[in-house]
Amino acid sequence: MAKAREGLYTPVEMAQMMLCSKNTISNWENSHTKPSERKLRRWADLTGVDYEWLLLAEGRQEPDSYGNTGGVTIRELLACGSGQVTTGKWTIAS
Repeated sequence: MAKAREGLYTPVEMAQMMLCSKNTISNWENSHTKPSERKLRRWADLTGVDYEWLLLAEGRQEPDSYGNTGGVTIRELLACGSGQVTTGKWTIAS
């Protein structure tokens, strides 16, 4: 999250726009706590970064050779209950 914010806003500015404290921003950026989906979508809007990248990438900026940009496994995504995962060119259903 910090990579998305840096160069655009200070932590204080981001906190003001996100309607939270600077400490909350720090906790999110250092993975001490996780923002709600609504807050993460707001972060994506403010920084121009793709919501899915923020949700899954966990710091990895470039897709791997298979087009994957996430830091989670397909098994973990399927366990979330969606029943289907699309990654790169492939769609996998449980």
